[in-house]
Amino acid sequence: MNLLRTALVVSSLLVVAACSSTGSTTNSKAMNAKCPVSGADIDASSPTTTFDGKTIAFCCGKCAAKFESMPAADKQAKVTGSMPSK
Repeated sequence: MNLLRTALVVSSLLVVAACSSTGSTTNSKAMNAKCPVSGADIDASSPTTTFDGKTIAFCCGKCAAKFESMPAADKQAKVTGSMPSK
């Protein structure tokens, strides 16, 4: 029973950590109007993350996850727009 309880607590913490890594779903502070990964429009329900002290919004969770998996230099290029969207 203790093992099951421990597994449940760890799973819950992982879910919370995963949700917090993409930030809030409100992007009123987002610095961008287009998804840095796909180039699609973002809206008030778009997932966000923080990079280099800035709130970045994405069109969907898949783009947010793709951004999170990029090396820092690629993230910077996407944010500054110096790299074409894929």
